[in-house]
Amino acid sequence: CKSCKSRKYTTIISWNVNSIRSRVIDFDTAKCKLKERVILDDSPMGRLIKKVKPSIICIQETKCSNKNLGCLNIKGFETYWNCADKAGYSGVSVWSKDKPLNVEYNLPYLNEESKSLLTEGRIITAYFKDFVLVNTYTPNTLRGGQKPKGGWGKAAEEKYKFIKNRKNWDKAICKHLEELKKKYKKVIWCGDMNVARSPLDLYQGVMTEKKLEDADNESRIKDLKKRVKNFKNIDKNGGGAGYRLIERKGIEKILDNGFV
Repeated sequence: CKSCKSRKYTTIISWNVNSIRSRVIDFDTAKCKLKERVILDDSPMGRLIKKVKPSIICIQETKCSNKNLGCLNIKGFETYWNCADKAGYSGVSVWSKDKPLNVEYNLPYLNEESKSLLTEGRIITAYFKDFVLVNTYTPNTLRGGQKPKGGWGKAAEEKYKFIKNRKNWDKAICKHLEELKKKYKKVIWCGDMNVARSPLDLYQGVMTEKKLEDADNESRIKDLKKRVKNFKNIDKNGGGAGYRLIERKGIEKILDNGFV
């Protein structure tokens, strides 16, 4: 509509890049002064910026340390980084055309039991004139070889520290966002939440049921029925990382604070 054309919009990109040192930005010694990493026009990030023209870029899993930051030259953006103490692990970053009024790297309300998460570079809260932006990389509960024989029931979830950390993280981020909304009204939360909300998000869910409806091969039908049965079990009792009952309840409680 005509009235929309006069409005100024803030366009935000959120991207888990799985290492900022990959070819997302790109690296060319012939083009980069002093071997700096810059956003090359023909890199994935360069093409994305040209197409979308973002005001803000939020990145997760940067996997770089503070000593790497001097090698990055992100022209046109104010950049903010929260790096993990552990090398090559986690990390988040916010790049913004406009300088925020304030930037914080802490997660208030996180209890002492899970304070170690604050050394893993998982959150940046940026305060702008008209809104607050929270960029997070939520702790993943995937751990190789740690799968109870009886499945992921409540008792099993209480046994593992990384499950408790996730539970504590969700409680803290929920409280953090709730308090921000009370004070600033306009709050945007983005990042990698490491959770699947519903059957729409799992290959064994809605898509498998649709494939079963269209299948006409006996062997294929048998395989799909097995998948559907397995899904109904994990939907009721909880699945693996990202689809545990505790994680699904956590995300819904956060969204119930008025987020869409």
